[in-house]
Amino acid sequence: MKETTHVHVIGIGGSAMAPLAGMLREHGFRVTGSDSGVYPPASTLLENLGISFYHSFDAAHLQPAPDLAVIGNVIARGNPELEEVLDRRIPYRSLPEMLEEVFLPGKHSIVVSGTHGKTTTTAMLAWIFQTAGKGPNFLVGGVAENFGKSYGLGGGEEFILEGDEYETAFWDRGPKFFHYHPDDLIVTSLEYDHADIYPDFETYQLAFRRLVNLVPRRGKVVLWGDTEESGPALGRAAEKAFCPVEKYGFGTGNDWVATDFAVEGERMGFRIDHRGKLFGEFSLTATGKHNALNAMAAMAVAHGRGISSQQIAEALGTFRSVKRRMDVKGEMRGVLLVDDFAHHPTAVKATIEAARTRWPGRRLWAILEPRSNSMRRSRCSQTWKGGAGVLELRCDCRVSGSVSEARRPAAHHVEWELRRIVRKAAARARLSGTDSRRGQSPVSFISARKRFPVPWLFHPLVLLVFATSSEATIQYNVSLEHPEQHLFHVTMTIPDVKGVVTVQMAAWNALYQIRDFSAHVQQLEAFAGAEKAAIEKLDKQTWRIQGSGTITVRYATYWDEIGPFGTQLNAEHAFINPAMILLYIPDRRAENVVLSIPNPPENWLR
Repeated sequence: MKETTHVHVIGIGGSAMAPLAGMLREHGFRVTGSDSGVYPPASTLLENLGISFYHSFDAAHLQPAPDLAVIGNVIARGNPELEEVLDRRIPYRSLPEMLEEVFLPGKHSIVVSGTHGKTTTTAMLAWIFQTAGKGPNFLVGGVAENFGKSYGLGGGEEFILEGDEYETAFWDRGPKFFHYHPDDLIVTSLEYDHADIYPDFETYQLAFRRLVNLVPRRGKVVLWGDTEESGPALGRAAEKAFCPVEKYGFGTGNDWVATDFAVEGERMGFRIDHRGKLFGEFSLTATGKHNALNAMAAMAVAHGRGISSQQIAEALGTFRSVKRRMDVKGEMRGVLLVDDFAHHPTAVKATIEAARTRWPGRRLWAILEPRSNSMRRSRCSQTWKGGAGVLELRCDCRVSGSVSEARRPAAHHVEWELRRIVRKAAARARLSGTDSRRGQSPVSFISARKRFPVPWLFHPLVLLVFATSSEATIQYNVSLEHPEQHLFHVTMTIPDVKGVVTVQMAAWNALYQIRDFSAHVQQLEAFAGAEKAAIEKLDKQTWRIQGSGTITVRYATYWDEIGPFGTQLNAEHAFINPAMILLYIPDRRAENVVLSIPNPPENWLR
């Protein structure tokens, strides 16, 4: 590593890879990179730092060879740059290995782990250390508002890291946080998550028990101690720790206890006692008791590193959280729009409760995009028991609906509720076209900007129009003629191609979606006019096609998955999440598109 001067980052557009590229640049390396889709905030960060990167994967990008390649955990065998690295024996590392080898030596490693609250707690810690003048080094899994970016190299003694339990790289399926060697470790919570790589809760817990086992005797483990709320698994994770364990929460048996909550406007105040004595009174702009838990975890570590309660209070009072954590986007005509990243049932519930506390008396609409595996599992229904009183699901029109305790959102319950809502909303929606077999135009979808996070329902055939626009350029034709085979046959027509075009699944940054999609796609082929076009598969979700003029791409994809995130086609209905069946073109996202679904089954139109 000492001789390394040029580092090439494969997958540079990732939420952690772009900050790593920035850290490497600031550390003195020459940095280049590549990815098949780089968007803000990653693209903005890289451009501001003057880091050049390619918008595609190609072996030619490794000419001349870099001294080292950093390979993102979404990069799989078959990627042309990865294959070039392996063929030419170019040294390579994962992101966690780069942190382990370049940035962590000689630093006091503070790792924030757990199912919920990692990002906010990491950002809080970084800001506390910054306010206390300790020049923290840090890496957060989101944009820390106080710093305006996701990382910092302040040169201080500590390195504060968000400890992700997700897998490291294609050759290393272990959790990233095993590489971080924590001196101080926070475990915020422990609930089953990442079902795509952890087959059961026991396997998930084992990763955290092993993480605790890495903490040296001189270190410290800090965890949420309210067993009735946190669950017994969290306590068990630290049972065999060789270092001191400190617990925080609302129960008097904890080392750190929060009491006397008061909400005034958009601020929340509370008192903290440490082992029975007043530690201080604190105030946050972030409401919700879950944020008080985050603050206690951060102050327990900060106090152990010599930061006073007064300095902690100053930092928390000016803490601005992380983007997409109760992020107020604006208010129009009395409607306040707030964006939040919560993607686990428990986190969604906490967010809704915090919103009710912060804006009491206002009608609350919760618009949910149920994308994660955690949201799709039937066992999540227990998390919603008693719920937050309302769950209103988005179908890209004005819709609302409450999920009662009898119909809590196990996957089939959410699907049923969405069907009911869309049928109700369809009466108000404007449909484009009808059945082509009856001498009329096929059903079409037109949008000025293609974006595919939301399911469409056909039960019977219903299509909601997001927007109308001028004549579209990119066209999709989806055949549902043989629903009993559960196969969508897709034809994609791409005009004005100049030599090469890259197509990709829309949900490019969610690993479990990539795996689902790549496993379902069949018989992908492309044509330039009447001639068959050459196709190169770059990774699990990306194909590069050679040709000019109008390119036609054809493929079939099998889906029979119940749930709001999945896609299902059978003799009774089609339940379509476009991100699961339609490819898109990363560098032509602003173009208009048309989706035609001709000749749906006869019985759907009766």
